[in-house]
Order: sequence, then structure tokens, then C-alpha cells
Amino acid sequence: SEGKEEGDQTTVASGTLASLVAVGADEDGTFSLIELTNAPTLLKSQGDAITYTTSDSDGDTILDTLTASADGRVVFTLKVETDGDYTFTLKDQIDHSDLDDPDSETLDIELSSLVQFTDFDEDVITLSGGFTITVENDVSKQVSGTVSGTVHEDALTLANSDNQSEGNEE
Repeated sequence: SEGKEEGDQTTVASGTLASLVAVGADEDGTFSLIELTNAPTLLKSQGDAITYTTSDSDGDTILDTLTASADGRVVFTLKVETDGDYTFTLKDQIDHSDLDDPDSETLDIELSSLVQFTDFDEDVITLSGGFTITVENDVSKQVSGTVSGTVHEDALTLANSDNQSEGNEE
């Protein structure tokens, strides 16, 4: 899908999750994603259900990439580094609440429950809040230009006018 550009907008959000975890005496740990394979969500894209799948993108056996897909299309990805740095990349549109959405409507995607943290002695917690990505809606806009067509009354016949009129050939 192609959106309508409006000034200073982006399809990528990045930051860090490190502030959501207090390690305590167990020293440093690593962030990762929970294991998911085509997990259903309440989200849709172009009317198709979005599912989540996690994978290890760099071969270190840590699940670090979430791919959200709908009908074979990648809708968004989330990459979580072991230090908590993340990058969310929107690839396709996400359906908002109804067919009459203003351009400023937003949709919050709560991603906390997909992220886990494992400390040095392998205690694992799954985040229970604090990590949300907000997606602003995109709406159609009229662009400049004109569209027109031409018809000729001369071409009317009783057959194509439901027996109402017959034009005069020139």
C-alpha cells in the first residue's frame, strides 16, 4: 500500500526497552521475543487477519524478529536487540476501527507481552506493559487534475436507450 505523505512522517520507530527492566543483583541480561508461529491477533490489514511469527534473524538462537503478516504480505516487523534496542518498521497499512476514520485517528499496538528478558542466572520475565507502537491512520485525498468523458446523443438507438430515444446520425 502507498500512503499519503504529510510533512515529517515516518514508517520506522526505534528506541530502547532497557528502562522497562530493573535487573537487581542478578547482573545484566538479554532481551528477546517469545516464540510465535502464525499467532492470531485482533489486527487486520486490507481486511485480512494479521498473524505474528518470531524468528532468529542473526543465528544466535535468540528470537529477535517479529514479522506481522496478512495474506502473505508483511505488514510490519519488530526487531529487538539483546540490549533492548528495538526497531519497528511499518511495511503495509493496518485497518483502523471503521470506514469513516479521520486522518488523525491512531491505533495503539501493545507489544509488551511479546518481549521477554532473561537475566544472568537465566530468570525469565515477560513484560506486562509499557511498550506500545502507535500507528496513525492514512486517508484518501483528492489530487489536482480532471477526469472527463464524452458521449453522443447521435449514437442513441432504441436498443441501447431502453426504447426511449433514437438519435439522428450525422
